[in-house]
Amino acid sequence: MKSALMAAGLAVAAMVVNGVGQRATTPASACGSETAASRLEDAPKAMAFFEKLRTAVERNDRNAVAEMVHFPLRVNGKDRVANRKEFLHLYDRLFDVKVREAIKQQRTECIFGRWQGFMAGRGDVWFEYTLKDPNFKVIAVNNHSWGAGAADN
Repeated sequence: MKSALMAAGLAVAAMVVNGVGQRATTPASACGSETAASRLEDAPKAMAFFEKLRTAVERNDRNAVAEMVHFPLRVNGKDRVANRKEFLHLYDRLFDVKVREAIKQQRTECIFGRWQGFMAGRGDVWFEYTLKDPNFKVIAVNNHSWGAGAADN
């Protein structure tokens, strides 16, 4: 019952957001994982943010993407990108082929959310809002191109 309620709530949220963009055609349970019930209220805003992020990444609009990032940005769980200037300098390594493809392939209605935030792909990109900033921002990127000394480049 709880699972069906969560799936219905996410499906409705997807339809609200996708009324402007693509139309939701699959139930949330078809996504492989369901957004936690505690995050269903945030799902429409998360999906709207993700659509803006996807558009900026597909257009290779680095400045627009930088505006959507919370600094310091976590990279692969242990490293940090301190500011916009560093982010723009390292953009190709941060938003490498793996990350860009995960964003491109992610179905908006299948955005997954839990207490840590919302994610695209298999955790390739995480985004969330804070009490200080109610707008969603990218908070973490997990990629293949980030290696030892990347922050020094």
